[in-house]
Amino acid sequence: MDKNIMIGLNRMIYEYGQLLEMIEKEEYPDGVSYISQYELAKRINKSTRTVSKRLKYLEQYGAIKKINAGSYKVLSTNIENTPFKLVFLVIDHVQKDLMIKDNYEEQARRIGATIKEIRQSWGFIYAAMQRFKDRTEPME
Repeated sequence: MDKNIMIGLNRMIYEYGQLLEMIEKEEYPDGVSYISQYELAKRINKSTRTVSKRLKYLEQYGAIKKINAGSYKVLSTNIENTPFKLVFLVIDHVQKDLMIKDNYEEQARRIGATIKEIRQSWGFIYAAMQRFKDRTEPME
């Protein structure tokens, strides 16, 4: 896999972790963090649309629970407890055996994941490929 794509995946995953940490820092004694998407977007220098999408993924993956608009409960700050951890496992397995690239069932069996988690991982891989494939300069 292209180096820029791998760096891009690492960056994306890092940014999700960063978002989790920011939410956790706003936690009150009741265990709920009160912070708007606008404020989060400002802090990480992203659009509110991007923050909204990322929060939905984090909720879908069980890292946070949305209580109300602008209030979240952090369930896990360890990004490894989400399907993000599988992205690099999927890449590793497919690079070792290209015959399984299009076989999500076999990937899931080998990695010990669900087919849904494999599909989610590929979603991030394809997003990174689209976003970072044409970069000619090295990314930081």
